[in-house]
Amino acid sequence: MSVGNFEVHHVEGIVVGHGSTVSFAADLEPSERLSKEAAHFVELGRQRLNSGRFREAIGAFARAIDTGPVDAEVYYYRAFAKLASGDPRRLGARRAASIEDDLAHATRSGARGHHLALLLYLRLAHHRRLGIAAPPPSPADLLAGVQRQGLCEGKRRELELFPMLRDLLARALGPSRPATGRKASPSCR
Repeated sequence: MSVGNFEVHHVEGIVVGHGSTVSFAADLEPSERLSKEAAHFVELGRQRLNSGRFREAIGAFARAIDTGPVDAEVYYYRAFAKLASGDPRRLGARRAASIEDDLAHATRSGARGHHLALLLYLRLAHHRRLGIAAPPPSPADLLAGVQRQGLCEGKRRELELFPMLRDLLARALGPSRPATGRKASPSCR
């Protein structure tokens, strides 16, 4: 299958190893408008992401969302955790729709490069692989949006844990810079 000028030959699941230098959701800081309970669950979800406990992260982000209004990025990270928690090639239609819904919530204040990249991964790993018609925008349009908007290094390192997406991003945006071990900058938001 091809995306824009890129050829995709296979789909792989996420690779998370011990000692990973990636810090998930480093830019996800509970805002002042959150209740204490919602802020607690956002932080718990962030911790679970960083320990590779994706199913628990999904639950924590769901509790934060149920507790009160949250930042759009909470929906993005719940979608990320849903994709990371299992093999996207075996994603059911209902779960794929749930991920699409989370990404729709995340983009309500404007789609950013990392939102488009995660939606691109869902479309390639699930919809196209299974021959299911995906709603617009097309994978080629999503990739063009990622190229146009770019990705901060922190978000890019997170997304590169999906091997297929890592390869596409490298070809579309050039090689990523090595991790510095520093916390993601506010410009990653």
